[in-house]
Amino acid sequence: MSKEADDFRVKAIIGLGNPGKRYANTKHNAGFLVLDRFVKTLPGDKTYIQGFNGLFCKARIGGRVVFFLKPLTFMNLSGQSVFTLCLKEKICPEEIMVVYDDMDLPLGKIRIRRHGGSAGHNGVESIITQLNSDRIARLRIGIGRGSSDGMIDHVLSEFSIEEKEIFDKVVDLSVAAIKLSLHRDVQTVMNKYNNQYISNQQTEN
Repeated sequence: MSKEADDFRVKAIIGLGNPGKRYANTKHNAGFLVLDRFVKTLPGDKTYIQGFNGLFCKARIGGRVVFFLKPLTFMNLSGQSVFTLCLKEKICPEEIMVVYDDMDLPLGKIRIRRHGGSAGHNGVESIITQLNSDRIARLRIGIGRGSSDGMIDHVLSEFSIEEKEIFDKVVDLSVAAIKLSLHRDVQTVMNKYNNQYISNQQTEN
C-alpha cells in the first residue's frame, strides 16, 4: 500500500544554484542563498562538507536526520547530485523539498507546491529526470522577469539595492517555511505561506 502525500515528512532540503564567485549573489542562486541562511540557524554551528557531488550538512530535527544539500554540478545537472544523495541515504522523491528561483513569480512572493512539472526550470527538470518522478515538494522564490534584458541576463544578474531589501525579507520568510515543513505536512506550509507577499513598504518598516 502506498503512502498518502501527508504521510511523508521532508528528509532533505535541496537549494539550487551555480557554484563559483561569479554566480554567488545572482538571482539564479536564490536556492543556495536561502539554504545558507537556514543552515546558519541550525544548532551546533553546522558547516557544509563535500559529498554527493555537492556541499551538504545534516542535522537531527524532530527525531530524524535531515540533509541540506547544494549541488555543485551546475544548475542543468543538479539531478545528478540529488540522485546520489537519495540513493545512498534511501530518501524517496516525496521526502525532498527543492528551493529555487522562479521568474513566473514576482519578487516578494514565494510559492510552495507538493509536486508538478519543472515549468522550464532546468535544475528542477534535471531532478525530475534523474529521480523519474515529479512528486517532489518545491519552494519557489519569486525573482520576476525583469525589464528588457534577456532571460539568461536576468537570472544571472545580481539584485539591485532595492531588490535586495525585499529579497532579504523573502529569505527570512523562506527559512520560516522550511522550518515548518520539517515538522508539518506540505499542505500546512502551503496554507500558511502561499498568500504572503513582501512589498517595498514592508522593507521600510
